[in-house]
Amino acid sequence: MDCSPKKHPISKPNAVRENKLNAFSRLLRVLPAHAPLLTLLLFIFYAVPGTCQVLKGLDPAEVRHFEQFYSVKLKSHTLRGLKRSGRFMPAIVSVFSEYGIPEEMAWLVLVESNFNETARSPAAACGLFQFIAPTARGYNLHVDGKWPEWFIDERLEFYYACHASASFLSELYTQFGDWVAVLAAYNTGPGNLRKAMKRAGGSSQWLEYRKYLAKETREYPNRIAAVIRISKNPGSFGLNPTYLPYIPFTLYILRNPMTLDGLANRFGGTRKELFRKDFLVLNRQFNEKMLVKGREIPNGFVAKLPEISTITSQVEETSSTTPKTDQLNSTSSISNGAGYLHLVEKGENLAMLGFVYRLSQTDIVKQNPMIKGYDLQPGMKIKLTIPPMTVKRGRMVKVQAGETVGSLVMRLKINGSALVSLNQLRNSRPEEGRELYVPR
Repeated sequence: MDCSPKKHPISKPNAVRENKLNAFSRLLRVLPAHAPLLTLLLFIFYAVPGTCQVLKGLDPAEVRHFEQFYSVKLKSHTLRGLKRSGRFMPAIVSVFSEYGIPEEMAWLVLVESNFNETARSPAAACGLFQFIAPTARGYNLHVDGKWPEWFIDERLEFYYACHASASFLSELYTQFGDWVAVLAAYNTGPGNLRKAMKRAGGSSQWLEYRKYLAKETREYPNRIAAVIRISKNPGSFGLNPTYLPYIPFTLYILRNPMTLDGLANRFGGTRKELFRKDFLVLNRQFNEKMLVKGREIPNGFVAKLPEISTITSQVEETSSTTPKTDQLNSTSSISNGAGYLHLVEKGENLAMLGFVYRLSQTDIVKQNPMIKGYDLQPGMKIKLTIPPMTVKRGRMVKVQAGETVGSLVMRLKINGSALVSLNQLRNSRPEEGRELYVPR
């Protein structure tokens, strides 16, 4: 997935309208004088702010009602959401595109949570995409406890939650084949949507079956269509938002439990406070209060390191075999068309990274010509184009006295070949005290 800070689609609020007007002006110069009707139609298409081309079959009057609702009555609320969107939309649009989901659908986040990562509803739905815990666990999101007694809740981690949401939307589109129906099912559940369609005589027309849905669900597609139009041209609705910057980052697998202070000492250099602040912003899945108090992040979890220049200098100190600086340029975020950057630690190998990120070793090597002989050097920052699936997690386990591969497989209840390949074991008796990486 490309998480580079692409130009935000709404960074120039009037760009869409200006492009249409320029095209309209060019067409006027070549139209015959006796074509007034065609001229009028073209003016309507090019000069009037665009409607939502994805959500078809809605009542225009209802969409206009919610345009007024979000741009006038909830003006301050909408401006906050648009401002926050700058931090997330490049990544969300990129993930959605991997699943074949139109980028306009990403604006459902403004309706769901107003781009507030820590948003929590009365029904205990959390995060940008407002998943309840059972649904989140069904999409491989880690939720380790009930609020407020929790430490890791990946509903609050926008990348994981984004993949889960995209997967759900993709499944719904396979079932219903219409984005309005998809949004209704996303809100109320596919079972309730089918019941409404059945009560409408099997109709798949929104205006015919919507009356059998709850009020919240009847409004939901109209709300999203409204915010899509507002987002494309906020200036025409009297909104002039400023957008938060996208924060580039590097993925890091914790080989050992680490505290926030430990990570800041390792990677923050002379900018430890900035590192702590950005780390907390990038890793909402960890309970901030507990992290600040010194709670350790368990091994095997993937964290996002903020891209500050000191990461390079800190990594260079960890190994005499560190690659040259051009391979470690932490200030250059992921290039267009790439995916993520991963920081290699001592003891990691291609088999382990292939397991965690669900990639073949060959694909990793092809993306990173600096890897020679399939050997990873500590400190390398390698490029990963991650497929549209949530990354797997593992944990570190110490070998006890007298243990063999066979006894480890029995004790840990894991696949033996995976244990051998992930840790590049050369014989059936790994040395006592060695830390092995095993799937959770």
